[in-house]
Parts: sequence; structure tokens; C-alpha cells
Amino acid sequence: MTTYAPAPVISGPTSPAPRPAGIDGLPASAEDAPVRLDLGAFPVLVAWVRADTWSVTEVIGGARVVHGHLTVVGPRYAMAAAGGTRPAHREWRTVVARHLGAR
Repeated sequence: MTTYAPAPVISGPTSPAPRPAGIDGLPASAEDAPVRLDLGAFPVLVAWVRADTWSVTEVIGGARVVHGHLTVVGPRYAMAAAGGTRPAHREWRTVVARHLGAR
């Protein structure tokens, strides 16, 4: 007869950490599909990276161009890319649109 050790007890909160207001529509975990955002000729995919960061990728035909990360900065969102961090805004769609030059 085989005996097994009891399952480990995991302490700490079982619910996810509180999220900033305005997360509206962003993926909440790695299991969530990327959010598609149409900002003109090419769609943008916003995928979860971690609790306060999402990857922004533009889809051009069969190619994908990574633009950087959408991050939470206090109660606002900002784009962090090779050129630095762009000014923040309370609405994540606005931040992505401004980063890509959409009007």
C-alpha cells in the first residue's frame, strides 16, 4: 500500500491582488486571449504579461511588430518602449492609440 504525504498548505490570499480602476477589457491572466484593438489599417493585439503589464503588438499582414509594454503607473496607463515611457492616461486604449499615432 502506498501512502502519500498530505498536500502542502498554501498560505496567503486566494484571490488576485486588487487591480487599478479602468482595467476595462484588458486580459487578466496568461490564459486570457489577447485583446484585439482596431486603430486603422492594422489591428493591435494587447496580451497579458503580468498583473500590471501588457504587451502591445501590431499585426501587419502575417507579420507581428512588438511596440512595447502597456504598464500601470499609479491610477494611469503608460507605454514603455525603446524610445522611453510615453505620457500616461487614465484610459488604456487612448495610450495605445497615441503611441501608434492614431487620431
